Amino acid sequence: MSCFGSSAISAAKERYLQNKPEWTEDQKIIVRNTWETILKNSSLSKFGDDVFVSFFEVDPDAKELFLFMRSRENPLESTDYKDHIHSFAKHLGMFIEVSDDDAKFEKMNRQLGRLHDSLFSIRITYSDNDARIHSKMNYHFEKSERSVALAVKNGIGNEFNNDVDIAWIAFYRLCLYYIMDEIDICVNPPVIQRRSMLQC
Repeated sequence: MSCFGSSAISAAKERYLQNKPEWTEDQKIIVRNTWETILKNSSLSKFGDDVFVSFFEVDPDAKELFLFMRSRENPLESTDYKDHIHSFAKHLGMFIEVSDDDAKFEKMNRQLGRLHDSLFSIRITYSDNDARIHSKMNYHFEKSERSVALAVKNGIGNEFNNDVDIAWIAFYRLCLYYIMDEIDICVNPPVIQRRSMLQC
């Protein structure tokens, strides 16, 4: 893991790492089947947009984690935003595709976690506000759970029920479990010279 300065594990991360989420074989089938329905009824970009519009509504501070949400009049219309939501949904689909191989599923999620860790560590000049936002990053990840479930509901309509809700939350929590384990949270990062505008 890479991090400037000292690091700490947030309460959300600590809770995730203490109790590995369970995603049962029956739940895997539910997620695979509903994902197929979503792709038939909609698109990756529509699913990603549903997730992030809801996410930013329930957790406005999370906008500060994304460079494309800063200093723009209409950030949700930007190419960067559209690329990000498509990439988010595409990665979920990739994880679902390998869900019958636990080792591959874990490896792919950890790779994504390491990517996020490296981007968060080098991308910007830190201010006091940046330090505050990034120290809560795992809290933001946790808040995104319900937004994913809402996007699933939008994508499958009347097929959505409690079993589907639970299955998707279990899937997403397991993804976050591996991703969070690879991300170091900077509590007191030093002010460094801006050298990259990489998108997360």
